[in-house]
Amino acid sequence: MPASSRFRMPALCTILALSGALLTGCSDDSSADRSGATGTPAPTDSVPVLQPGRPGEPNKTLTGPALSPSSTPATQADVTFMSDMIHHHAQAVVMVNMVDGKLTDPEVKRMASRIKAEQTPEITYMKKWLKDNAGSKSSGHDHGGTHSATGKTDHSDMPGMASAAELKKLSKAKGKQKDITFLGLMITHHGGALTMIDDRYKAGGTDIETGRLANDIGAGQTAQIKSMAAMRKRLGGAPVSTP
Repeated sequence: MPASSRFRMPALCTILALSGALLTGCSDDSSADRSGATGTPAPTDSVPVLQPGRPGEPNKTLTGPALSPSSTPATQADVTFMSDMIHHHAQAVVMVNMVDGKLTDPEVKRMASRIKAEQTPEITYMKKWLKDNAGSKSSGHDHGGTHSATGKTDHSDMPGMASAAELKKLSKAKGKQKDITFLGLMITHHGGALTMIDDRYKAGGTDIETGRLANDIGAGQTAQIKSMAAMRKRLGGAPVSTP
């Protein structure tokens, strides 16, 4: 075989091999494009998702058809819960404002600040949810989200709400007694929120967003009740029962 042929053959083989690789690559890419495949697997119904359970009950694992978005509209129980919780949260914020700069214990001060920081944005969220979802349903309450410091409201029948006399006592308390009084009222108030959460479930609340918020409030306030009870005991206060 001539020398020139010996040099041309390897070169030709190399070109053919490269061409084949390029064609294979293009074929693979176009197949991926047609199938919609990407480097990250798309979510499937086989991937389990946790659904928050009722207060004190375990979460549920959802798979398959149970993961499909629900078209069920918010129920009256959901609307009532959101509307009432706005006012319930608002009184908690009022109580924090009443003791602002007047508490003596650093741990109690931090708890008061935390309660206000958590519940203020939740009020905003619930107002927006009502605007988007309430429709013709209403609990009969306005959604202003404010309470007077005297406790003269139309929502005193809600679980855990402080009465006018109790708020007056908080306002007059001095020194360590203000910390103890605040903790006692807030423990009862948080306990009322837990009752409202359970009432929503019993009344047939179905909205996913409302259920998620209720679960978050329940978990957070359950933990805070335990913390505040320990603080009150440390300061010399008597145990407080919750609704």
